[in-house]
Parts: sequence; C-alpha cells; structure tokens
Amino acid sequence: MINAYDLTLFMVFCCALSAIYPAYKYIKNFKKLTEEQNNKTNFVEAVTHDLKTPTNAQIRALDLLLGNTFGELKTEQREIIREIKNSCKYMNTLIYSILDTCKTGNRTLTPELFDFTKLTEECIREISYLAEEKGQKISILKPKTPIFIFADKVQIKRVIINLTGNAVWYGRKNTVIEISAEENKNFLNFAVKNHSRYIEKEKLTALFDKYQTEGGTGLGLFLSKQIILSHKGTMSAKSDENNICTFGFTIPENREKFKTEKIAC
Repeated sequence: MINAYDLTLFMVFCCALSAIYPAYKYIKNFKKLTEEQNNKTNFVEAVTHDLKTPTNAQIRALDLLLGNTFGELKTEQREIIREIKNSCKYMNTLIYSILDTCKTGNRTLTPELFDFTKLTEECIREISYLAEEKGQKISILKPKTPIFIFADKVQIKRVIINLTGNAVWYGRKNTVIEISAEENKNFLNFAVKNHSRYIEKEKLTALFDKYQTEGGTGLGLFLSKQIILSHKGTMSAKSDENNICTFGFTIPENREKFKTEKIAC
C-alpha cells in the first residue's frame, strides 16, 4: 500500500517532469533559432564584405575618368559620373555600416550637424535618373532658409533614399513626385508624395513591419522606421482614394543624447 510520503514524492516527481519537458523543448527551439540567426548574420556579413572590393574599385575607376585619364569629358558626362561616384561612395559607407552592425548587433548613431536641405537635394540627384526612365519629375518644395539638424547623416540619408526610391518605384508613369521639408517648433517634418494606387489603412501600418511588402525584400520601410525611432522620431503614411500616397517622418532637430542611441536592426 502506498503511504502518504511516497505519494508526495511521486506527485513532486510528476510536477518536476511536467516542468522540465516544456523547458527542454524551449531550450531546443531557442538553440535552433539562435543557429538560424547566426547563419543569417554570417551570410549578410560575408556578402557585404565581398561588396567592399568592387565598390572601392568602381570609385577608383570613376576617379580616373574624372581625371581625364582616358580623354577629355564633356560637362554633361562629368556631371553624370560625379553623381555615380557619389552613389558609390554612399553605398560604400552603407556597406561598412552594415558590417559594423553585424559585428556589434546594433549600430550606435554618429550624429553631426548638417544641412538637411542639401542632403535631400543630393538624394534627389542620385535617384533622378531612375525617375526619368518612368517619365517622372521629382519636385522639392524648398524652405526659405536651409534646415540644419543634428542627426546621423548616413542613416537619415538611408531613409530619404528609401522613401524617395519607393515613390519612384511604385509611382505612376509621367507623374510628379513632391518632396517637402519644413521646421515646426524644433522638429523637422519630411514628406514624399506620389501618384500611386490606393493602399488600405490596415495595410499601410503593416508596411513598416519586417518582411511585409508587396515587392522587394520588405526591409526598407522597417529599417527606416528603426532609424527614425532611434532619433526619437515617428514615421507617417497615408493614402487617399484620389491615388495620392504620402510617406514621411518627423524628428527633433537637435538632440545631443542621440550619441548613446542604437538602431535596432
């Protein structure tokens, strides 16, 4: 006959077993997820590492062209090559940024004071050739005076390029893409407006989630949101039934505390 002591031990054993098995499954799944994440990180790190050499080579080749090594260039040719070189330099900086992120897990912001209006114009020049292929025109509503902000210039450029590139990619042919930037009580408001099909309100919010998109990798808007959040700002998106879509962001103009912030991407 089982006494009370043995019965208690048996019940304790059963309780322990019921707790250990889920813990074992959790640890096993966690290990699997960790290995998968490490494989993804290693893949990204390997790819970006391999991209460094060709981008550096491209920059060097463009420098040779600009230096008239292979003959005198026309003014128009020189302007195009300069824009290509600027894009390559931006890509090169981005590659090192991604490598840095893979190694540290997060990238700390590197803020500086810069002319936001000038940066926006630079981004537009780099994307203008893509817009021309679709007969689009990119129009910027310039503020009366230049807007200077204290932020991570490389990361903010990533957001501008992404939003403007999306406007071109998803925008209708032979339309105007409007870009605006304005100051409001020490905050910068930036917006990109294009003519494209109507997006339901529920889908607009989901576009900022990881891997949620109707084309591409689904990372552009997600990473842009992480960058803006790290600057203590907010992203915005709206679409009306007149087929006008507007994507943008709002960030503080000057915040020294950004030095310690990290981008969770």
